[in-house]
Amino acid sequence: MVGSQVIRGMVLVIDDDEGVRAVMATALEDDGWHVETAANGRMALSQLSESKPDAIILDLRMPVMDGLTFAEHYRQFPEPRAPLILISATVTPSAVAQTGAVTGLRKPIDLNDLLNTVERYAVDQSA
Repeated sequence: MVGSQVIRGMVLVIDDDEGVRAVMATALEDDGWHVETAANGRMALSQLSESKPDAIILDLRMPVMDGLTFAEHYRQFPEPRAPLILISATVTPSAVAQTGAVTGLRKPIDLNDLLNTVERYAVDQSA
């Protein structure tokens, strides 16, 4: 619980921009989500060995390991896997399809769109 608010689940935010990660994490936490963050796909993959997010917000363009490469590795994880929500300044239907994401959001992110999208696609990993 956060104060009197019940935690809704966990969201993993993967973005190389520390400011973007912080803004999204704050908005999600204020909406009742537990949030973990990673600066690139490689960091995120190592975190996934210990956590099961209900949704993953994935930046497409990052150093070390980009969103497409992360998605390729993540598809090898056993089901159930969290839905990927792709974010990029240049998000396209083909990028969404390539990553296997459920949808894509264009940067700069509208926080209300982000919250509504997470609410719509998050899956309860404890079920």
